[in-house]
Amino acid sequence: MTNGYRRPSSVALAAAIALLVSGCAARPGQTTRVALGDVLAVSSPCQCRFRYPAAWFLRTAIGDTSQPQLALHSYNDATLDHLPVPTRSAAIGLDWRPDPDGLLYRAISAPHAVSLSGLAERRTSLVVSGLPAVSYAHWTGAPSAGGVYEQHVYLWAPASQRDYDLSLLAGNPPGRDVARARAVFARVLRSLIIGLHQHHRSRRRPRDGQRRALRAAAQRRH
Repeated sequence: MTNGYRRPSSVALAAAIALLVSGCAARPGQTTRVALGDVLAVSSPCQCRFRYPAAWFLRTAIGDTSQPQLALHSYNDATLDHLPVPTRSAAIGLDWRPDPDGLLYRAISAPHAVSLSGLAERRTSLVVSGLPAVSYAHWTGAPSAGGVYEQHVYLWAPASQRDYDLSLLAGNPPGRDVARARAVFARVLRSLIIGLHQHHRSRRRPRDGQRRALRAAAQRRH
């Protein structure tokens, strides 16, 4: 994952563009402000929804296979083509691929597995969107060599028969202080819901049950 995404400087424009990016929102209104400083993104191609800071920019790869299919970018690089990337920059990526049997997730979550990078990493188990997930994190190199903090969270969604790779690429801040970027990543992971259709059906069932109960009660009264 690379820091190739461009974000306008206007926070309001960022929220508006998130509505229009190709493949990100199924219809107008699917990317909305849900709390002070937060934006709710709903993506049909991803079959997911999540919250992210309004100061970040959401964009799709638009056919660029070298980039995550969805990405959040922490800084405005629209006018920084010829300048170094800010040391405190960070990017969050969301990738997915078909996997009917979850073979990739099984391999990467096996007790003695290593992540796709092949590097020695810190491994933890967690739950994302109600699904078991495994996280790998490491520094790509020494700060003097331009190393950055990188974390990947892998999970498999049986309902959609997909593997998901959620990644954080933090910058190279003084003292390796990536707490802010990790906090945003954790926030996205906590809010992530995978399986939009299943989520909507589960919300409708209680209302349908309530209607049936009310009709039955009315019939008994008569």
